[in-house]
Amino acid sequence: MTEQHLERLVPRIYAMIDDHLFDELRDFYSAEIVGETPGGALRGRDELVAQLRRNHESVPALQHLVTGVLVDQRRDDAELRANLVAIFAADDGAVSFELGSVWRGTARRDSDGWRITRFAISPVWRRGTRPRP
Repeated sequence: MTEQHLERLVPRIYAMIDDHLFDELRDFYSAEIVGETPGGALRGRDELVAQLRRNHESVPALQHLVTGVLVDQRRDDAELRANLVAIFAADDGAVSFELGSVWRGTARRDSDGWRITRFAISPVWRRGTRPRP
């Protein structure tokens, strides 16, 4: 995979979250993934998928906007940074919660392509009330 593909990795992950394709996200993460999110710390793909499902599955309409993806690739490792805006809405489109964050992570290339090995989501601003899982 080239650097261009790495730039699309984070937006692709969040498009899948928006589409509630939680189990399919396993392919984007290493087995030993470590993450820090507004929903809590996690370790391993099973814990990641469980947390994503718990925090997003009950939200009828999700939209994650990923911009400014920066990639610093060094052979089979890379550091990534992106701006992330998460929008949670009801079936009728009424927005109940918005969160602006900075996403930082690392990726490693293996025989099947690039996998996220570590990430952290650092909130910058919020508006509204986050729906309870």
